[in-house]
Amino acid sequence: MKKALIFGAGKIGQGFIGDLLHDNGYEITFADVSDKVVEEIDKNNSYNLFLTNHNYEEKIIDNVSALSLIKNQEEIIELVTEVDIITTSVLKANLTGVAPVLAKGLKKRLEKGRNKVIVMACENAILATDTLVNLMIDTRIVTMNELDKIGTYPNTGVDRFVFGGVYNGKEGTAVSDSHELAIERQKLDDLDSEPIKGAKYVDNLEAVLKRKIYLVNCWLAITSYIGYVHGYKMVNDALRDQDIQTIVKKAVHESAAGLEKKFNFSHEEMSDYINEMIIKRYDDYNQTGIEDPIARVARMCQVY
Repeated sequence: MKKALIFGAGKIGQGFIGDLLHDNGYEITFADVSDKVVEEIDKNNSYNLFLTNHNYEEKIIDNVSALSLIKNQEEIIELVTEVDIITTSVLKANLTGVAPVLAKGLKKRLEKGRNKVIVMACENAILATDTLVNLMIDTRIVTMNELDKIGTYPNTGVDRFVFGGVYNGKEGTAVSDSHELAIERQKLDDLDSEPIKGAKYVDNLEAVLKRKIYLVNCWLAITSYIGYVHGYKMVNDALRDQDIQTIVKKAVHESAAGLEKKFNFSHEEMSDYINEMIIKRYDDYNQTGIEDPIARVARMCQVY
């Protein structure tokens, strides 16, 4: 069985990247700073996801384990030498804590003469994998030349709605059907390879990232800002306010028109994206048990 190491067992790590890799047949190990999260995953070697668009149908993600990024660094370093793919979902600011451990692991992998591994930072940030590579070089544990010999480092674009809570009487993460993991094709050794089925392999990641930022982030940011002015505490309520959404939809379509001109997206392509990644997501926010504070949404719409 193929093996994957995921730094970060939060909502995106478990609810998106872990879900995709599980569906691709990977045995997954999470590395996280939370003892509670590590213990919970290890107790059953599995965790639950709940599908918001399917009446919270439960999905079991199995063949998983977890290690403490604080207490089990030597085990993580050894695992870096063995796995087929490595990802992060820790927030960009926390990549500094990942970089030294990953650099030691990749250095050891090179010394063992292992094959190249794919390393991707799956963060809500622009060119986060490049940031991770630079942080590893800054440790002086490994050089760029050594990194090139032992790995490939595509940047990514990440988009999925994930909600933590209690669903059907169980604590877990609820996830939406709509999602997008865009991977920079030109940074893969084999340009025709698809190491993760269900991801999109793109030649112009900038266009994909800016489409997400200026459409999805735009939609939620403007909803949050105007909703806050109107006294709403939850973004759900602002999304149900038709007067606010009339303004928001005009802003989204204005952004879409600009993106079409700048990046040569077709109008049909842009309409399909808006339908899949925005219109369908109104349903997510209308589900019982989904509540999202405006302050959190507005903060998370920032991109670094």
